[in-house]
Amino acid sequence: MKNSRETTTQKVDDAVGVPSIEKKEWFVAIVNNRSEKKYAQVLQNEGYEVFVPIQSEERIWRNGTVKIVDRVLIAAMIFVYCTESERKIIVNMPFVKRFMVDQSQKDKNGRHPIAKIPKNQIDTFRELLEKADAPITIEMLPLHIGDKVKVVRGKLTGIEGKILQQKCGETFLIVEISLLGCAKLKISMSDVEKI
Repeated sequence: MKNSRETTTQKVDDAVGVPSIEKKEWFVAIVNNRSEKKYAQVLQNEGYEVFVPIQSEERIWRNGTVKIVDRVLIAAMIFVYCTESERKIIVNMPFVKRFMVDQSQKDKNGRHPIAKIPKNQIDTFRELLEKADAPITIEMLPLHIGDKVKVVRGKLTGIEGKILQQKCGETFLIVEISLLGCAKLKISMSDVEKI
C-alpha cells in the first residue's frame, strides 16, 4: 500500500514540477566575419538547428581558372532556431559575440529586445536560395517598393515578394527579411503575377 501512495505522490510531484514548454524561434547570432560556416557547424554539432545563407557562384581567377565558390550572403551572422533558454546558453559560447537586437523597439527599461526573425521569412529565404539561378544580394529595404507579387513560372514558382524596378530597366524580386533588409534577385516581369 505504501508503495502505491509513493508512486501517486511521485506522479503528482512530477506533474507540478514540469517546466513550461518554451517556443523555438529564429534568432541571429553575431560571430566574426568569415567564420560563419565554421561556427554554424559547431552549433549544429551541439544539436541546434542553424542556417547560414550561402550561394554558390562562379569566380574567374587571374590565371583564367574558373572555380565554383560558396559565398556567405550575410556576413558575421548565423540564424539559430532555439528557445530563449538555449539562446542564453549559446550567447556564452566563446565565438558568439552577441545576438542581434531589434533597434525598432524598446522594452520598459529602454533597452532593445533580442531580434526574432519570423519562421515564414526564413522558410521563404531558404527556398529562394535553393531555387535561384541568379545571384542574390542582401540590401536595406528600398524606399520605393512596388506591388506584392507571386512567382508563377520557373524554379521560383510560389515565392511571394515585391517588385522593384531599377533605373536601368532591370526588374528585381524583393523578399523581406525583417530587421535585416531584403533579399534581391533579378527576375523577368513575365514570371510574376500581382496578388
